[in-house]
Amino acid sequence: MRYLLTLCSIAMVLFCVAPARGDDAAKPPSEASPPAPTRVDLALHPAEPPAAALKYRLTPDYLEQTPGNAATLYLRFTMRFHDQWARAMGMTMDNPESQNRFMQLSNQMEVWLRQPPSELPCDEVEQFLSHFDRSLDYAQAASRRVDCDWGHLLRESGNDVLSVEIYEFDALHGLDRIIALKARLRVAKGDFDGACSWLRTAYCHARHRSMAPFPVNKIFGMQLVGRVADQLEAMSQQPGAPNLYWTVAALPRPPVNIEDEIELDASMLYIEYPQFQEARRTGLTARQAQDLVDRVIARVRKRQTFMSHPEAETKAFEDWTDGLDPAEFVNRNYAEASKGLAAAGRNEQEITTMPAAQAVLLYTAMRYDQARDADQKWIYVPYWQAEKQAETEEKRLAEEIRKSEPLRLVCGLLPNSRILHYYLAHTERRLATLQVIEAIRFHAAKHDGKLPPSLEAITEVPVPINPVTGRAFPYQLDGDVAILKADGGPAKHAADQREYHIRIAPRRGIR
Repeated sequence: MRYLLTLCSIAMVLFCVAPARGDDAAKPPSEASPPAPTRVDLALHPAEPPAAALKYRLTPDYLEQTPGNAATLYLRFTMRFHDQWARAMGMTMDNPESQNRFMQLSNQMEVWLRQPPSELPCDEVEQFLSHFDRSLDYAQAASRRVDCDWGHLLRESGNDVLSVEIYEFDALHGLDRIIALKARLRVAKGDFDGACSWLRTAYCHARHRSMAPFPVNKIFGMQLVGRVADQLEAMSQQPGAPNLYWTVAALPRPPVNIEDEIELDASMLYIEYPQFQEARRTGLTARQAQDLVDRVIARVRKRQTFMSHPEAETKAFEDWTDGLDPAEFVNRNYAEASKGLAAAGRNEQEITTMPAAQAVLLYTAMRYDQARDADQKWIYVPYWQAEKQAETEEKRLAEEIRKSEPLRLVCGLLPNSRILHYYLAHTERRLATLQVIEAIRFHAAKHDGKLPPSLEAITEVPVPINPVTGRAFPYQLDGDVAILKADGGPAKHAADQREYHIRIAPRRGIR
């Protein structure tokens, strides 16, 4: 489902990359500096984990969980939320100025979420958040529900799955920021129990938002996990903050479940184009088989807006499909199809007796299945082991698409597991980095407030490796500042990397 992954890629750029530097802003793209890792300055307060190591959890324990569907409670939240937004804006939602005011408040929330907790205008933030207290009761209750089914009409949509409305994105717009701001306010006030309670709501919300078999749900859920990580980093810099090494270690891995998306993607060709299933019937006449080809090509033209394979996005692909004559398509590709089916082990007599159009459809489906599996298989091994081979496979597939008309016809429905795999590893890297930071705090608490000379010097707890590279995180101590690098990944996503400049904060009273 590459069309959704393209949208998600844009979203992740908006969420994750650092702002352009001033000297690059005016340069054309070809001259601008390549993206660089994002620098993060941390002033840590040493702390050991609590005596009850899992005192702070970001998932509800068994006794807190309640049966039921979280989605219904999130939708009840939206019923109150829009009215409360209007009250926060001081106007009705149908006021012509409401959209501008809405954007101003949204931007203000982002400013507050980036401010150090010590600089947060607590009274102003608390007054703003008070408008949403009643609706947030539903979000907190939802976080404790065992299940979350958004009720997308997948099977009822027949062969129109790509047009299913993912309504919860508009309906729940802003909830993640409000919850994160609730947590940041509690951090600023030194109420770490309250902060962890809101972060538990935020983490469960992230998991729930990912519980639909669409890439956009998965990647948005990962982005929400990143918001939780932001608040945990802020907490680690507050005097008296608990050490949450074991809290982060106890989070589910992977942070979102992707199996349902993989399963849906594996069947996408046959959902969108049931003609390929019909082509497997025996006894088709030449006219029936050609009619199936006619319908496939007509639907490809109609569904071009839902395709986002690089080849399928080009004007050349659009021109090619617009000018494609179904009968000529069969004639041109029958030799390739019959040869390919025979090489795959199909009986040659069966191939020669079936209609040519049926042979081409069967061959097209076979090539799709092979390309789909070549893409999806790499997501079942760790990212750092898969990335180079997956990149090579992607280049090989692009060349095959250019050479084979049958494969080109259906390339827009091929999955792009490589992108999803990277974002999954990127999110796991954020969590692993948090564990390293908490391990450093633990070491400092045991060694008179000193940073470790190396990560190998930390013996109090295991130090996780980087899930993106499969190696230890680069770490260097220079005087009283340590540099920790969350490195790895494609060069175009370098801004997703983080370079932490870590020092131990001077001892002072708790705010």
